Amino acid sequence: MTDTEFVPMNHSAVLLALVPHTSNAQEESVQVLLTLHSSAPGDRYGTALADAGDLDGDGCSDFLVGAPRYSVDGSPAGRVVVHAGGGGQVLFEFQGRPGTQFGSAVAGPGDIDGDSYPDLFVGAPLGAGGATLYSGKDGTILFTFAGDFGSRFGQSIDGCGDVDGDGVLDLVIGEPQNDLAARNAGRVQIYSGTDGSLLGERTGSSAFDLFGTQVSGASDMDFDGQANYIVGVPFDDQGAFNAGAAMLFSGVSNEALLTVCGDKPGDQLGTWMRWGCDLDGGGAPYFAVGVPGADVPKGSFDVGAAQVRSGSQGGLLVTGFGFGPGEFAGTVGAPTDWNGDGIVDLALGAPSSLGGVGRVRLVSGFDGAQLADLDGALTNDWFGAALSRLADIDGDGHPDLAIGSPGHEDLQGHPGSVCVLSLVRSTPGRRHRIPEAPVPTRDR
Repeated sequence: MTDTEFVPMNHSAVLLALVPHTSNAQEESVQVLLTLHSSAPGDRYGTALADAGDLDGDGCSDFLVGAPRYSVDGSPAGRVVVHAGGGGQVLFEFQGRPGTQFGSAVAGPGDIDGDSYPDLFVGAPLGAGGATLYSGKDGTILFTFAGDFGSRFGQSIDGCGDVDGDGVLDLVIGEPQNDLAARNAGRVQIYSGTDGSLLGERTGSSAFDLFGTQVSGASDMDFDGQANYIVGVPFDDQGAFNAGAAMLFSGVSNEALLTVCGDKPGDQLGTWMRWGCDLDGGGAPYFAVGVPGADVPKGSFDVGAAQVRSGSQGGLLVTGFGFGPGEFAGTVGAPTDWNGDGIVDLALGAPSSLGGVGRVRLVSGFDGAQLADLDGALTNDWFGAALSRLADIDGDGHPDLAIGSPGHEDLQGHPGSVCVLSLVRSTPGRRHRIPEAPVPTRDR
């Protein structure tokens, strides 16, 4: 028995009535496919989420959930639970060493070892820091990586494609408090998927930039036949003080190919970031980036925003804003085409909204307009702290959205939760409240 309770899909499908913004709006619905709870108090289950790919061969995406505060002997060891997308069953569970906050970052980097099973990547940034690559076939450790004490090595992790041209996918790890270039300037390292050796690295340029807060593999934008990678630098000062930046690098030379900066002091662009936001399905290189300090033009301050930018030139294509002043919306996902216009839409999380209840806003990938709002259930849920797009798990032909609530304390006393939603097309402007799930029927 593990410390994760789940409501299987055939029991947890719940149709939610929308709370309309206008009195004459017609009632509509959205479906909760899966609700998962942790029964380990204070473990912050749902802090990190990632699509793992199909591990069990049932045609549904499985996913990783990080719980970095899972306690062992009173110390935050952390753990990661890998759930089946087809019903929530636990496929694997991994536990960190005391004092490491294992599970602060999770990723599905693809099939690294070539056995036809996608593998699993976990970061543990506290203390000396570390990252571990696990086999998606049997859960055995493939590689372990270690950083410098206090550097937050493993704060961000991802697969980054084939950097060295050996036909094997490689790995990228962020270390935002590394002091090699300057205090807390940060560093990013690239490791071989063949033997775990260091292939290259790039350091931040200025103290307290926190270069490497986010990392993501990227397409081959310099046409040298090898993959690139992109780095979030939320306290970079190139645009303005702490305006932040996102920087694209060559996987071969580690030279900067593209830099996108925030516009105003405190934007913190790059706090969250993900390459591969293919809006129209045409394969064009886009990336999504969170800007938690963004202001609404001629409006509220520190509302937060999601941006979609061109991967080739960095041009701003779409901006979708968050909810209210001081709520710092900044976690971003690109789940599905919510409004049926042929363009993938964005999800923008604001976990501190509504006094810590948390909210997720769905915004148009075409023009950034508000499409719908999803609200958490209770104070201190921190609903929307993590977002992950999952491939279709309910057979409707559309991707689904996993949302983490790591501060969650529901009526049964469970400290963290994750819900998976089927995003049914909706009329713009509607508001949904994600309710307390039914009492779990099984504990696995």
